[in-house]
Amino acid sequence: MDREVFMSFLVAVVNATAENYEQLAEFGSEEQLQSLDLYELAMDITRPAGHRVKVTTYDPKVKIELEPIMLEKGLCYTFNTALPSVFRNNVRKETKLRKPLACRYGKQECSLKVEAFDTSISLDIHSPYEFSDVYSHEIEMDRADEVSSTYKIMETVTSETLRDLSPHQRKCLYPDEDYPAFSKSICYMKCRGKMAMDMCNCIPHFYPFLDGPKCSPSGYECLLDFKWPGWSLSLCNCTRTCVELKYTVHNIIKRNWDAGSNITFATKASFNLEIMPPKVRNRISVVFSFEDLLAMLQCLQYAASSININLINKNINTIHAWV
Repeated sequence: MDREVFMSFLVAVVNATAENYEQLAEFGSEEQLQSLDLYELAMDITRPAGHRVKVTTYDPKVKIELEPIMLEKGLCYTFNTALPSVFRNNVRKETKLRKPLACRYGKQECSLKVEAFDTSISLDIHSPYEFSDVYSHEIEMDRADEVSSTYKIMETVTSETLRDLSPHQRKCLYPDEDYPAFSKSICYMKCRGKMAMDMCNCIPHFYPFLDGPKCSPSGYECLLDFKWPGWSLSLCNCTRTCVELKYTVHNIIKRNWDAGSNITFATKASFNLEIMPPKVRNRISVVFSFEDLLAMLQCLQYAASSININLINKNINTIHAWV
């Protein structure tokens, strides 16, 4: 194969996303490329981000490591996720939930800083139990950009007794109640992966956690004909999560320190994030549990026994009076 053609193919693999894979589909007729594992290829040729991106938090003792994962947006780097292995390993390995870094609102400690050196970046702020997907809205940053942002958070928690109910009864799922894990973003991704399988008998390499034949360039050519994943929003239905964290932008200020003519005051992009302490919190609770029912039945049984005793005593008194 021509070297220039192969280099163009590698660029197409690295840049491919679930929303933009037309360049990859152009290689559908290249027989020598059909047997390549696009997921492994993308992971192998992408440079580590450790020397280009640095993340620090309010706690200097915490060392943040960027973890490469494959998403619908292509190869990304994540930190502070509760589900680190879902998009890096096959489903053959068990997924374990990891406790994410939490805020200390009592000490007014809930902030982080992301610095990108000599590169542009895209950022997506979301729950540790969710992932960025094809429809996520990101913050785009060029070199010498500085962003200061404040986010509000809405937290949904549950009572301990809620887990005793079936998912059908409570109408929600916990992260450890599906395989490899449950979140709304993973649910929609699984649905879009199934759509691709039904359409073209292959699964895009953006979903390494799904079993089945992975799409080759010719597979992406087929998906392009079906305009995948354009129909997923109307065809995919996912239940809600029992535990939820929703982030919304309260304030964001963006500056650029580029002096023009490729001369910059700073050689890095900087993103500063601060989370406001929440004023309210949603809580899903069981109003009337099985234990409450048992206690109520015991009260009814005791009341019925008391009535019987009173009736017997009354009858005895009547007999004594007659005698």
